[in-house]
Amino acid sequence: MEAFIKVLIPVVLIALGVFMSIHSLRQRRKALQARSWPRSKAQVIEIKLNEHAGNDGDAQEVQLRYRYQVHDRVYEGHQIAFGYGSSTSPEYHSKIYNILRKYTELNVLYNPESPGEAVVSPYYGSGVLLGMIIGQFFVLFGLAFLLLLRSIFPMSLLFIFMVVDLLGTIFISLRFVGLRQNDPLIKDLKARQALRRGDVV
Repeated sequence: MEAFIKVLIPVVLIALGVFMSIHSLRQRRKALQARSWPRSKAQVIEIKLNEHAGNDGDAQEVQLRYRYQVHDRVYEGHQIAFGYGSSTSPEYHSKIYNILRKYTELNVLYNPESPGEAVVSPYYGSGVLLGMIIGQFFVLFGLAFLLLLRSIFPMSLLFIFMVVDLLGTIFISLRFVGLRQNDPLIKDLKARQALRRGDVV
């Protein structure tokens, strides 16, 4: 039983890492596809900055509801951007909220093959990158753990590999913090707000 649990732990880590990486890549691909979607005018129904308990403390998320029309049919959407969701980054969500709350109308992009799917910005949030970072860390760490159990490589070599993987993840995560300051989603929303006021972008 103990041997089974030892093998199960790295397998779960690898599976979780693969899932997170695939999910993040799908969100990124969806956002890139949305850049060529047609536009529709949408009426803002509701916008609020929601706060709830998360695993790492109080998590926040901007919740938006809007109504738009395609070919005489009315739809209701809520997606701000692919990859955007709740997290423990209050400053990040406050920036998005303070930009969007000034709108009574929005230009949204809708999927021509499925008009019920729409998004405000075709730029994915930096959470997509974070998902890929954490996912790859879990995969590599799980593989190293599995190889260590199988004694395929010397323990010292695998230990070095794990340390390098951890340091690499920390380094990229620090870069991610910098990316949050210049998040492509926030940049796009700011540009839309500036155009709305007639300012030069």
